[in-house]
Amino acid sequence: MLLPAAILTSCGETEDLPEPTEETSTLKLEKEQIRVVVGSNATIEILEGNNDYQVFSLNEEIASVVLSGNTLTVEALTMGETSVILSDGSSQYRSLNIISYYDEIILEREELKITVPVGNSKTSRIAILKGNGDYTVESSDPELLTATISGSDLVLELSKEGTATLTLTDRFGITATIPVTVTITDKPYDEFELKKIMEKETNSFLFNNQLIENATTYYTIVNGMENGQHLYGWDYYNFYYLKLYFSGDSEVGKKEDASLIYSYSSTSFNVQVIDLEIIKNDGEKIWTIFSFLQNERLYYGYFIQEVNP
Repeated sequence: MLLPAAILTSCGETEDLPEPTEETSTLKLEKEQIRVVVGSNATIEILEGNNDYQVFSLNEEIASVVLSGNTLTVEALTMGETSVILSDGSSQYRSLNIISYYDEIILEREELKITVPVGNSKTSRIAILKGNGDYTVESSDPELLTATISGSDLVLELSKEGTATLTLTDRFGITATIPVTVTITDKPYDEFELKKIMEKETNSFLFNNQLIENATTYYTIVNGMENGQHLYGWDYYNFYYLKLYFSGDSEVGKKEDASLIYSYSSTSFNVQVIDLEIIKNDGEKIWTIFSFLQNERLYYGYFIQEVNP
């Protein structure tokens, strides 16, 4: 009599069984890091996850990202490094490192043909327009030229006549080569340097590796007429000075009766015949180069000043 009751009692009670649950997948991406050339895109697949995906770029100026199904499309916009963050429906997150880079180095000039004034060495700068930074540079002939990196410029020091090749390498091992030809000349500036001078707007005097720009506390700018000649220069209490004289008008061209006097520290010149040429006149200013040969060395410079009365 007790057995059926026990059975009935057992059948009348129900246990709370656990609800079946879906197994959570680990969020996985095809790669953890990609390199993308600036201006192009790359796709990355989501290998595993739990749907409801969302994605964003930490720096949309460097790279943007679009999600379509299980595919991420990353577009590189500017050179740099950032990350894309992916999440799924189970609140898992994954980071994809993006390296946006240039696949070539672009320089201001593809080759350098430069003249070095007799008796001088010369410094020349070539701007690095595109590249990935952390540059190294090597010269095939260090006696003819050496080079260093200064900011975004390749700085060349040229000392003798001949040819050589520079190899510039960035942090990704991408290279650019620049053939260099150096010729000794009695002219102060080549065409490229003349163009740079004419592009400059700041009032300046350059001579003997000394650059003076605008009037300063120490130097007074001299600009006028003296004994029927044009006079341009700077003066420091008539103790240190540079004064350039020439006859004729202020139009573009070589000028007659040009001379120079200069005194600074232990160096002084009093040269009665120099070559002086106005290379640009915009109606308000003149851009002028000058030079003279002394002791087998060419001394040279330029100035940019308002046209005197």
